[in-house]
Amino acid sequence: SVNNRSMFAITTIKASATTTIDLSQTNFFVVKASGAVSGAVSVSLTAPTNGIVGQTGAIYLITGVSASSSTFSFPTSVWKFPAGVTVEKTASAGSVDLLTYFVRDVSSDGTMKAIDVAGIKDFKS
Repeated sequence: SVNNRSMFAITTIKASATTTIDLSQTNFFVVKASGAVSGAVSVSLTAPTNGIVGQTGAIYLITGVSASSSTFSFPTSVWKFPAGVTVEKTASAGSVDLLTYFVRDVSSDGTMKAIDVAGIKDFKS
């Protein structure tokens, strides 16, 4: 049991067309669909690597101010959403969505098998 606060650094990832999150870096991530890209981009978040059963955290999905209508997709063979329905990223420029995750199953060779995910959409400043 943990009796004190547990804090981790937030790792920022500039998303490319195919983006993999390395869960050994931290438990908290910001994935930005922007960077040097202007206009809408499509980002596929592949199965994360290096997670361990019981690991939990959060992933912010951020659409850049010049990247409205950007999309994020997830392989449902690994990312498990309630009722099997993936989160559709809020399309507006500058939007912020949040995924919370729990690593439920990892194979003996370290391959991710099931990451339970819940999403909260469209945070406002």
